Amino acid sequence: MAIARLRAKFDELDYELEIAESRLEGKREGKHEGRLEGKLEGQRTLIKLVLGKRMELSTENEKQIDSLDEQALLELTQVIDTIYTSQDLHHQIQTITKQNSRAAETILSR
Repeated sequence: MAIARLRAKFDELDYELEIAESRLEGKREGKHEGRLEGKLEGQRTLIKLVLGKRMELSTENEKQIDSLDEQALLELTQVIDTIYTSQDLHHQIQTITKQNSRAAETILSR
């Protein structure tokens, strides 16, 4: 009888420990995702600031920049010196997204 109670108590402690570990893991993952999203938001803001100094950014331009993923933002920063008009921005974003789509298709077809 006493052994069964001890076993039940240890099972309960194990369960509580698993829950605590799961919570900690969730917090770590949340912090990582939050940092990544914060970094991307900072990159988007910086790109908008730089381009805003050169040209008038429309809400459509801002939405296009906001829709870019991490890889596309990196590629846009590499060609930012060539962007002076809304048309330049639109062209560069189209080029980058097409290249990324082709790269993804190539990887998936392998």
